[in-house]
Amino acid sequence: MTPNQAVTLMGIALKPTTTHRTSLIVIRRMARHFCESAEAIHDERQLLRREAAVLRQFEPFTKQQADALEQQAKDHRDTELEGIREILRAFGQSLLRDSDGYLVALGFDTVCDLLNVNTVEREQARRDGVDDLSGLIFVHNLEDSA
Repeated sequence: MTPNQAVTLMGIALKPTTTHRTSLIVIRRMARHFCESAEAIHDERQLLRREAAVLRQFEPFTKQQADALEQQAKDHRDTELEGIREILRAFGQSLLRDSDGYLVALGFDTVCDLLNVNTVEREQARRDGVDDLSGLIFVHNLEDSA
């Protein structure tokens, strides 16, 4: 997803006429995008750490280079990663508390449809008394079980 697409999606989500259904879809898509971005940054950092580990085999001659690579891995896209963490934290807080009232506005079945919860697991969640987003998403981890 390009930055322009992300801005467009957030613009859609913030419109006052946006339905709960659309808002939940946008939040879910944005959360996935930010998770993918964070994972890419972690992969890039891991690559730098592997290069440093290779150089460590030839110490003391390569100690300075290995230390520089490890520091570069630690600092690599740090501000971007911190921003992503803050956004994901905000999404998580909103979904944990269901502060936008998705479950009340959409109903259990519609929320399960939007989250791709398997029909069998949906019924099991009902029997278990799951009646909030945090139970569906975080406790029972039913999202994308279909």
